[in-house]
Amino acid sequence: MEFDPEIWARWIQFASVVGMFGTSLFPFYAAPAERFAPSFWRIVQGAALLAIASGCAWLTFSVADVGDTLGDPSLWRTYLLETSFGHAWLVRLALYPALLIVLVFQPRQYRFVVAAALGGALLVSQALLGHAAAASGGLAFVAILSYAVHVLAAGLWLGGLLPLLLVLRAPTDGLSAEQHVPVLQRFSRAGYFAVVAIALSAAVNVWLHVGDWQNLRGNAYGWLLLDKLILFAVLIVLASLNRFALLPRLMAHGSDTAQVTRLLASNVLFEILLGLGILAVAALLGTTAPP
Repeated sequence: MEFDPEIWARWIQFASVVGMFGTSLFPFYAAPAERFAPSFWRIVQGAALLAIASGCAWLTFSVADVGDTLGDPSLWRTYLLETSFGHAWLVRLALYPALLIVLVFQPRQYRFVVAAALGGALLVSQALLGHAAAASGGLAFVAILSYAVHVLAAGLWLGGLLPLLLVLRAPTDGLSAEQHVPVLQRFSRAGYFAVVAIALSAAVNVWLHVGDWQNLRGNAYGWLLLDKLILFAVLIVLASLNRFALLPRLMAHGSDTAQVTRLLASNVLFEILLGLGILAVAALLGTTAPP
């Protein structure tokens, strides 16, 4: 399977928007915003700039697939105005300037809310650029809704890992090791709902695009889906280890509190890497035809 530049752009777009969305939501349910707001906002800023750059690259590569003369205005006009993918990109192109405005003016009271809303809109609009857009009739609504649930839940969970790592690695100017407990508990509760939503929506997506599970055997789409499932399973195991083995040790306030905190931070870092792997497979799946 050829790994072309468009897939790289899609992957970076997925990762940056997930990071922006998850980090923007994190202060509202997990960690005190007043203590970590500057650090969280720096993550949002970096992710947003990366999202804008990768989004423009993705669009450029998509147009290049249609014609060779990128300098021809008629090619862009035809793609954006006369194709369904182009219409979806018009929506996304309206979101990027709005994101820039938020980054420039930084409305202190609402910046995380607006960034989360724009990130969520970018995630959901990706449904119009993938397999969900191919569904017809009543199934089209189901496909887009299922995709929206899938990516928003993934954004909440995977995107929340980076700010969680920041909290765990900043005990001296942030929270004490004991104060990490409520943050981890709140993140775990959100993670429960996210995992269930991801699993259920994934099952719906497979049913819509593949039908019989037997159709996944012996083709690229099936192998990629298996890769994604394995990475997701490892991620679940690691998250369960954090929740049911390390968190109780942290709650016990024993002499190994600092060591447990370091272990948690290391595991969260590994979860982030697994999440990036899952998003890379998702980028590949988006350009691979279902059987």
